[in-house]
Amino acid sequence: MEDLELLLGALAHEMKTPVTSIMGYADSLLRVKLSPGQQEKAAASIYAAGKRMEKMSSKLLSLVGLYENESVEMKELFVSHLLSQAEEQTREFFSARNVRFLWKCSPEIKISGDETLLVSLIANLAENGCKASPAGGTVWGEAVFTDHVELVIRDRGCGIPEKDLARVKEPFYMADKSRSRSQGGSGLGLALGERIAKLHGAELTIASEEGAGTEVTVSFPPRR
Repeated sequence: MEDLELLLGALAHEMKTPVTSIMGYADSLLRVKLSPGQQEKAAASIYAAGKRMEKMSSKLLSLVGLYENESVEMKELFVSHLLSQAEEQTREFFSARNVRFLWKCSPEIKISGDETLLVSLIANLAENGCKASPAGGTVWGEAVFTDHVELVIRDRGCGIPEKDLARVKEPFYMADKSRSRSQGGSGLGLALGERIAKLHGAELTIASEEGAGTEVTVSFPPRR
C-alpha cells in the first residue's frame, strides 16, 4: 500500500512539469500569432513533453517495484546533457516564477544511469529550489569530478528549518505545508529523488539553513 500510494502521488507529481509545458505551448498556438517556424517549434515541444510523460509512467512503475526493471536503461551519459535537458524541461516553470536556472559542467564528465530518471531527478531538485526562491532569484546546478561525480543543486531561498531536515525525504512530508500546497507541492519530490539516487548507487544529501538557502548533493559511486 505504501508503494501504491507513492506511485500514485509520484505519477501526479511528475506529470506537472510536462503538462505545464504542453499547456503553455498550446496556449501560444491558440492565442499568439506565430510564424510557421515558431508553430513547428511549439508543436515539437508539445510532442516531446508527451513522450516524457509516456516514458516516466513506466519508469515510475519500475522505481516502486511494480513493473519489470527492463524499462530502466543504464548507459553512459554526459552530465552536461542531463543538465541541459532538465533546463529545457523546467523552462516554463522557471519563467512563470521569474527565477533563473544556471548550470555549469565540464563537457567530459560522464556517469552511468537512466537518462529519463536522472533528468527527472535534476528537474525536481531545480524546481524545489525555484519554489523556495524569491522572484528574480537564481538556482545553480553544477557537476564536479574528483574520484567520483557530485551533482549539486543550490539556491538562496527560504531554506529548510533544522527540525525538518531529517524528515524532508519522507514521502508526503512538507516542511512548510501552506507554502508547498499553494505552489502545487505534494511532498514527493525529494522522496522520489532519493529512490532514483539509490537505484544508481548514489547518495542524496541535503544541507540547508533557514533564510539562507539549500544545497542538495547527489554523490555517485566511483566509476570502475
